[in-house]
Amino acid sequence: MDINKQKTYTKQMVLSEHLNRHGSLFGGQMMAWMDIASAIHAAEIMNSNCVTVLADQILFKTPVYLGDIVTFECVEIARGITSLTVGITVYKSNLNIKNVEVASSSFKFVAIDDNGKSKNWND
Repeated sequence: MDINKQKTYTKQMVLSEHLNRHGSLFGGQMMAWMDIASAIHAAEIMNSNCVTVLADQILFKTPVYLGDIVTFECVEIARGITSLTVGITVYKSNLNIKNVEVASSSFKFVAIDDNGKSKNWND
């Protein structure tokens, strides 16, 4: 059960509808994007449909603003018989800065069959 060291990168641009009342990226939006990016990575490695079963503590390090490009770097950090845990680090870039770390977490996914039941993916 070797860990796959391949990384997946997903990007988003922060638009006005993503902002909170303070003018920075709404934390819930960041969490949703992190879940989606992690799910893409997990599904590609598992070659299966999967669902999120755990989002670990999310650490927000610095604000993200309108127009910033947000990059999600995902890597496998653990695997089980039915599950896969993805580590995610988020960076922001704009015209003045490049790849400043803004958030990090890990998400655990379980492979599911056509009936929504967990299944063994790691034979």
